[in-house]
Amino acid sequence: MLYSAAGAFMSIEHIVGKISDATGIKLFDAIEQKFGVDSKSFRIAGIVLDDADLQRISDTPEPTYSITECKLHIAGSSVFVKLTRTPSHGSPAYFDQITIEPSTNANRPSAAAVLDIEDIIRSFVRLPGIDAKSPTADSIQGVMEREIGALADLHHKMMADAHTLREGYEREALETRAAIDAEMQAELTALKQREKEGLEQLASERAELDDRLKEFDSSEHMRARRKLREDISTQVQTFLKEPSVPRSSTSKLIGLIVLCIAGAGAAGIFAFESFQAFVSQASSTRMELANLLLQIRETSPEAADKLQQAVPAGEMPGSSYLLWLLALRGVILTVVSIGFVAYLIALLRQSHDEDVRSHRELQRYGMDINRASWVIETAMEMTTKEGATLPEKWVEGACHGLFSSGASDGNVTKLEALGSLMGLAPDVSIGPDGTHVKFTGKATKQAAKES
Repeated sequence: MLYSAAGAFMSIEHIVGKISDATGIKLFDAIEQKFGVDSKSFRIAGIVLDDADLQRISDTPEPTYSITECKLHIAGSSVFVKLTRTPSHGSPAYFDQITIEPSTNANRPSAAAVLDIEDIIRSFVRLPGIDAKSPTADSIQGVMEREIGALADLHHKMMADAHTLREGYEREALETRAAIDAEMQAELTALKQREKEGLEQLASERAELDDRLKEFDSSEHMRARRKLREDISTQVQTFLKEPSVPRSSTSKLIGLIVLCIAGAGAAGIFAFESFQAFVSQASSTRMELANLLLQIRETSPEAADKLQQAVPAGEMPGSSYLLWLLALRGVILTVVSIGFVAYLIALLRQSHDEDVRSHRELQRYGMDINRASWVIETAMEMTTKEGATLPEKWVEGACHGLFSSGASDGNVTKLEALGSLMGLAPDVSIGPDGTHVKFTGKATKQAAKES
């Protein structure tokens, strides 16, 4: 350790063994994390290195000695730390020099700060001990050669261990990958085999089913009728899968929904703002009245009591019609918003009911096609093959309700018609002059809808 004076700086110089570039970068980063820095620079023959260059040097596995100068200025104090490749004593091929330059004038650092800096340097670099008799090149060289030799042996051992460990990891990874690939290939082979067996079984069952269908469809007219039934059933199933409403109608419905949502939202927002303005204006009016009473009470308590009796508590003074207009606007906008929502709900319900009704009618039509085909085949088999006569009641029961709508298509008796009228009309009178039925507007619309 050498000390030198230059102007207002007393420098502390450490002659150390060669420090790799990565170790120097880590040393200066540790000082920066501990104390903070105002400036920090790394140079190669006068060329300033940026962060990308420093990262590239740090990532290099082999030790490099390209950096020629490192300089750091600790934040908040006049302390400089330098690393140079040209020591004042010793050969630059084997030694480097770390210099600490604390200021002795302005922003003088404490001794503890300098000692902390030396502790950080000592954690990265082995400094000469007290057995170095004098700061000559020979004594320092003896110490550093021993340390450098030990570090070189340790470095070579660590590199060899790391290389062996990496080879082991790579070998294990290759073996694991090979095992996984083999297992995956076996699973894929088994899956393909199961798929092949399933397809063969399916083909066999399909062939057997086709043979049985041919036996059942031996008659040409029966085969043609069944083919027609299958086509109709397929077409019905296709219609069931496709949307029952054209795209133009769907677009219009979406437009109405968006319009209703926008109208309800806008009306609700304006209604909320109206009520909020009403509440805020009423509160501000009461506050102004209270402040006025307080000011009058300070000057004339009697006048304040008279004014308080003239204006009852909770009652707003004159010109409050504007506030009530705000409240009325809020109520109207609320009703408009509710109207939009109600219309939207009714529209969605009507659209849903129409979709459900159309879907059910298509399903009923497909079922009626299959049912009619069964009735025809049964009737032909009984009359043609067996020569039997079908009972009339069986025919009526088998054909009852075929291709009919959901409503009752049968004949309505007079008593049923009278019961329906009495259920719709609120006022029904039967006397010698005949029957008098009075319908309300709602009942008239319902009767027209159900007729």
